[in-house]
Amino acid sequence: MTTIIVHPDPSVLPDAHTAPSENFPLPPPDGSVLSLVDFRYTVGTCAANFYHRYRDHVRACLGKKGERLADGEVLSEDERLGPAGEDLVLLNVLGLIDSRLPAHVRDVYSHRLKNSSRLLDFR
Repeated sequence: MTTIIVHPDPSVLPDAHTAPSENFPLPPPDGSVLSLVDFRYTVGTCAANFYHRYRDHVRACLGKKGERLADGEVLSEDERLGPAGEDLVLLNVLGLIDSRLPAHVRDVYSHRLKNSSRLLDFR
């Protein structure tokens, strides 16, 4: 079995409130989901910080109450990131950290996931 090291000693890593860098772009003011393409993980960066910045970016892209969609529909309430969306965020972040991680997590945890379980429960 291959061992995957996500990051080195966490005591030397920045905390969750560090200034944004090229690795952690601020959420887009225009809510453009395409800006997620610019996210890159750098070895040595705190994986938890990276996850939270990515998730914040996704959440900034959610629709707001009163926003008009392309088909003319107007949102009656703010969109929210549900459990399936949270799982997708985590799975995407794992893939950005190391392309082998999603398959590794599948191999280790798939037998433990049930209809009421979410990948996020294992983070």
